[in-house]
Amino acid sequence: MSKSLTTNIYDDVLMKFTTRQYRWLLVLYGIALTIATHWPDLSIQSPIIERPDLLLHGGCFGLLTLLIISARLVGKSADNSHNLFWGIVIAVAWSGLDELSQGIPAVHRHVAWSDFGANLLGVFITGIGVWIFILRKKVKRQANN
Repeated sequence: MSKSLTTNIYDDVLMKFTTRQYRWLLVLYGIALTIATHWPDLSIQSPIIERPDLLLHGGCFGLLTLLIISARLVGKSADNSHNLFWGIVIAVAWSGLDELSQGIPAVHRHVAWSDFGANLLGVFITGIGVWIFILRKKVKRQANN
């Protein structure tokens, strides 16, 4: 994908949601993610990949991070560095609490460092992607001035 096409997709599609809509998406996604990660005795298997759940952990918590940042829970805008930092902190904390709470005996799940590591990888990859997007936007804005 070309740079302009990628930027246009973000500007034309993702930025059309309001802060309130992102917050509702975050609430709904957070509920769905929590149910999925605490579903008793859930097992995901693949004949190709030894631990396909790790890919899901990374992707799901990456999306959670994007929604937290886009929901502007802290800071005035989605491209605010302060908001980005706290969005990552919130996602890391959520990830840790989510993984630890799976150790509740009634849930019949297990707590694993590999799962938490995959969660963090998703959070940080998304955070770096958003940070790069913020930098590109700032450079473009400065070039136009």
